[in-house]
Amino acid sequence: MLTLKSSSKIERLAQSLNSSAHSYTIQSIVSVDGDLKSPLIVLQEAGGKFRPIIKKTLYKADNIVTFASKSGKLTSDLVIKWFTDVFLPNTGKESILCLDGLDKLKKFDDVDKVNKNVKILMILAETTSSIQPLDIYTFSHGRIF
Repeated sequence: MLTLKSSSKIERLAQSLNSSAHSYTIQSIVSVDGDLKSPLIVLQEAGGKFRPIIKKTLYKADNIVTFASKSGKLTSDLVIKWFTDVFLPNTGKESILCLDGLDKLKKFDDVDKVNKNVKILMILAETTSSIQPLDIYTFSHGRIF
């Protein structure tokens, strides 16, 4: 659910109260020509991994990668997993990756980039909603999903 940062009240409709208590993150790759490539969805799971019943019933698609985390947010370790399992296979020999945290940047030093030239750039703090293409063009401010 997206809304303005300053909103004090967010209304939503859910089938059950339990349905509204989970968090998730969607991380996508957008090519320069605007193609959406293999999005990643991180779902919140109490232990940080999918329980057997969830694994069995989770919707699977060839173009969607799903990870689990305790918070539903992308951790530094999951960023590296996403980079090696999703980003590298879906990008060409030359690519740019923009990160929004210095702590994440340091973790990429030891990652095997599979003979690809990946330029990693930092997005300045507090500017991501102003310059990230998905924030500007897809998840427009003030829209509630």
